This record gives sequence, structure tokens and C-alpha cells, in this order.
Amino acid sequence: METLRLIFYLLIGGLILPLLIYAFVGKYQASRCGANIGLKEVFLMQLRKTNDKKLFEAIGRVQKAGLDIEINRLEGHHLAGGDLKKVITFLLEHPEHPKVNFEALSALDLAGIDFERLLA
Repeated sequence: METLRLIFYLLIGGLILPLLIYAFVGKYQASRCGANIGLKEVFLMQLRKTNDKKLFEAIGRVQKAGLDIEINRLEGHHLAGGDLKKVITFLLEHPEHPKVNFEALSALDLAGIDFERLLA
């Protein structure tokens, strides 16, 4: 019985400890980029293999600017192959433009349309 318990604890420790370390490393990388993301979100991003520095930097810029864009939308645009830096930069430089929002810019970016020339 003691041997079985020991094996159980070793298996649990051998699986959970590396996952926690993996999540904390991602959380550290996100905080270095200025992104305030919860440990659960960072862990899920790492499982989806989207813990990219570009994504963390975009999240940090959005949070610092006080924009109300969900992290899932940013991650989705990143996963779809969009240029987050270009979209966020245009969004921050043209806040007064009536047709500028993240969804519209994201759609134009993914369609391959040069929205900088189109909307400027």
C-alpha cells in the first residue's frame, strides 16, 4: 500500500511540477513584455502554442493604452497569421477615426488589404 501511494505521488509530482514550471516561465515572459495576464491564460496559451513574444507585446500595448480588446481576440488574430503590431499601432495612432476598431482592422489585415493607405 505504501509503495502504491509513493508511486502515485511520484506520478502526480512528475506531471504537475513540470506543467507549473512551464506556466510560470510563460508568465514571466509575458510580464517582461508588459502584459498583465493570469497564470491560467498563459498556461492555456502555451498549450495552444501561442506564447509568442509578439503576442505578449501586443497585449501589453493594448493594456497600457487602456483599450478594451479581449486577449482571445488578439490571440485569434495572431493565430490566423495577422500582423498584430501593425493593427495595434494603427489603432493607437488613429483613435479619432470613426471607422477604426479592432474587428475592422483585423478583417482588413487578414484579407491582405493595406488599411493604412485605405483609411489614412
